[in-house]
Amino acid sequence: MNETVTIPAQFNGPPGSGNGGYAAGAFAEFLEGAAEVTLRSPPPLDQPMQVVREGNGLVVRNGETLVGEVRPSTLSLDVPDCPDAGAVRTAVRRFVEFKKDDFHRCFVCGAERAVGDGLCLRTGPIDGSEIVATEWIPHENFAGTDGLIPQRILWSALDCPGVWSIIRDTGVIMHLGRLTAAVDNDLVAGTPCTVIGWPMGRDGRKAYAGTAIYDANGNIRGQTKSVWIDIGKQV
Repeated sequence: MNETVTIPAQFNGPPGSGNGGYAAGAFAEFLEGAAEVTLRSPPPLDQPMQVVREGNGLVVRNGETLVGEVRPSTLSLDVPDCPDAGAVRTAVRRFVEFKKDDFHRCFVCGAERAVGDGLCLRTGPIDGSEIVATEWIPHENFAGTDGLIPQRILWSALDCPGVWSIIRDTGVIMHLGRLTAAVDNDLVAGTPCTVIGWPMGRDGRKAYAGTAIYDANGNIRGQTKSVWIDIGKQV
């Protein structure tokens, strides 16, 4: 059986390539449960990529180019408490001064995307904390026919807040290298959520972050650990 996966142009990250979280989530949907996805090259847009199963995991290729590697994983994080609603609203208001990059059309955090076209995660800093946070109401445009938000959208929402916790307002550009995630499969569109990110250390060009989605009742509905690569550029 020949399996393929395609990243539609709507779901871009950097100009001309797929959003890392969306691509990783789409690749991980070929497995059950938590997964670790390593991105080896920028995911192309609007091109069917070949999915090749290897052992209990798989690889994704665009012709001869290795795009991603996926394997089952487990995830156990010490997730910070969800910030209170007032602090999150303040963080969102600080988004414009905080965000310094050239990815204005990014599906997740792009300031030029409209609600229902992008996720519009306006992530900003929580005062007196390393945590960054944003409000998010998953739009019905991204729901399946059952009204539930697909895994790849949840992985997307758990992407950019991680890097913002690392780079903050420095203008440093980093690309996603690896995302390990565990998400719920029953989050209903329209559910008010809070998404947070926090730094988890650095090793040379590599930096690490955690992210989490809380619903309005304070339940964690998804969490990730990510590895980001400093590409040596600033905006």
